[in-house]
Amino acid sequence: IAVFGAALYLDRRSAAAREREERVETRLRVEARFAVSWLEQQSRIYPRLVRGMRRIGSTNPADSTWDLLPEVRGYFQGLGQDYLFVADPVGRLLFVSASANNLEPAELVEIRDILIRNPVVERSGRVRLSADGEPFRYFMLPTDSVKEVRAVLLAARPDDSTGYGPNELLMAMLIVAPVILVASIV
Repeated sequence: IAVFGAALYLDRRSAAAREREERVETRLRVEARFAVSWLEQQSRIYPRLVRGMRRIGSTNPADSTWDLLPEVRGYFQGLGQDYLFVADPVGRLLFVSASANNLEPAELVEIRDILIRNPVVERSGRVRLSADGEPFRYFMLPTDSVKEVRAVLLAARPDDSTGYGPNELLMAMLIVAPVILVASIV
């Protein structure tokens, strides 16, 4: 029983990790498709989705940056805790979600490198955005029909919740094993 239990526990532990990765990947795909769909809808309503803004502290009108229209960014601000990045055709970040605002500049360079990689195609993978801990999963989706936006990228860490993970399995085995032993003796 102990060998069977150990083998079952180890198998469930690896399966739980795969399930977490798959859930995050699926969630990122769905959220990215919604974000691109929103941009496409807004591009049919507004002639331009971005606006020029002066950099903070600058008095030079030529020293400007680009930003999504408030009407467009309002939708993105309501999205969940995943990191959301929207880039223009040259790779400048037009939008960074509130959850990703605390990233260091070097970490934003990692994201930008993914966004400017050619060809711009649907892509997923892992990116390390902090030295402490698990890498983030990301999913990038190009926005072919929106001329002012190159791509949308979402990134998230796999959560620790599983439907029936190895710890729950171990507890169930510890409860059921004595019952099986008593039943086999009687």
